[in-house]
Amino acid sequence: MRVEGISSSSGGTAIGVRFGDGTRIEADAVVAGIGAVPRIGLAADAGLEVADGIVTTAALRTSDPDIFAAGDVASAYHPLLGRHIRVEHWANALKQPAVAAAAMLGQDAMRTCRTSAPTSTTWAWNTWETSAMAVTRWPSAVTSTVASSSPSGSWTAGS
Repeated sequence: MRVEGISSSSGGTAIGVRFGDGTRIEADAVVAGIGAVPRIGLAADAGLEVADGIVTTAALRTSDPDIFAAGDVASAYHPLLGRHIRVEHWANALKQPAVAAAAMLGQDAMRTCRTSAPTSTTWAWNTWETSAMAVTRWPSAVTSTVASSSPSGSWTAGS
């Protein structure tokens, strides 16, 4: 379902979401996860392979064997998914450097990857007020997500 717009009160406070099919959902809060565009100009100018980020192996080695990339800008090969993904999550930014460092030192980066970095698994988590949200799979193409809460205070999200 395509998001058409955010409904707002006369004071400008978000009060819901309008979808392309005419559906409206009222809400106390609206959260939009829009992602980020990686700044890959320098990498491209240096002749590195780029495609939705700086393309790397699972060990975070770029197309130049002496250059590594990590964090939001790295489009790392994911061995379980069999494709490259770019992960915009703080846990990934904290853990990928250990994988790159192991590869730089000639150590078994894949062992480090299996035990340290989210590139080997498909998970992420965040907290939202007093609740926690965990993603346990990596969606290929989610066009919209709708979250709802219950009277008990729990909430769910689906696409």
